[in-house]
Amino acid sequence: MFCLLLGLIILDSAVALQSPAKRVRRAPRLPTQCRGGALDASAIPGGEWYATELKSNPMRTRMWTSGAIAGGGDVLAQTLASQPFDAERLCAFVLVNALFIAPVVGPWFAFLARSADRARRETELPSWLITAIQTLADQTAGAFTVLSAFFVVNELFRWLVASVFALQVLPFVPALDAGVAAVRTQLMITMHANWKIWPIANYLNFAFVPAEFQLLASNVVAFFWSCLLYTSDAADDTPCVDLGGRRI
Repeated sequence: MFCLLLGLIILDSAVALQSPAKRVRRAPRLPTQCRGGALDASAIPGGEWYATELKSNPMRTRMWTSGAIAGGGDVLAQTLASQPFDAERLCAFVLVNALFIAPVVGPWFAFLARSADRARRETELPSWLITAIQTLADQTAGAFTVLSAFFVVNELFRWLVASVFALQVLPFVPALDAGVAAVRTQLMITMHANWKIWPIANYLNFAFVPAEFQLLASNVVAFFWSCLLYTSDAADDTPCVDLGGRRI
C-alpha cells in the first residue's frame, strides 16, 4: 500500500508545498505541443491517424494496438528462437496485453502526465526533475502494483487459452495458485530485470512523447525487448518471465 501511495502523492506534494505567492503560471504551450512530451503528434509516422482513433474510441484503440504489437513481438521472438511455435503462448500474450496491460497502464500513464503537467504549471521545479519524479513513481508504485496483478492475471489467461485449446474446462485453482506463487517468487526478480532498461526508456518516453502516445511507445520498446530476451533465453536455457509483451 505504501508503494501505491508513493506514486500518487510525490508530484502533488511538490505542488502543495509551494506557497501561492511562489507558484508560477507558465505561458500556455503552443498548440503543436501535446501534454506529456516535447514532440508534436504530426512528427510521429501515423501519429495524426492514431490520435484521431484515440479521440473516437481511446480504450478500444489502446487495446487492439497493444495486443497487436505484443502478438507481433511474440511471433518474431519465437521465430528467432528457432523453437516449436507455441500458439497457446501467443494467444495468452495477446489477451494479457489487450485486456489487462492497455486498460491498466494507459490510465496510469495519463494520471502521471496530468500530475506532471500540474507540477510544471504550478511549481518552479525544473522540467527534468519533474520527469525524473514521474519516472520514479512509475518504476516503484506503478511497476510493483501492475506486476503483482500481472502474475495472477497472466496465469488466468493461460488457463483460459489452455481450456479453449483442450476443448474442456481445465482446473482453475492450480492456475490461481500458480499466479499467487509467482508474485512471491518472481516479483523482485522481475523488478530487477525491469530496471535494466525501463527507467531510462520511460524517462525518455515521458520527456519527449506526447501523453496520448506513451503507451504505444512503451509497447514498441517492449516489442524489441521481448525479442532480445526471448532469444537470449533460448540460447542459454535460462528461464525468464513473460510480462505483457516482454520477456524478462
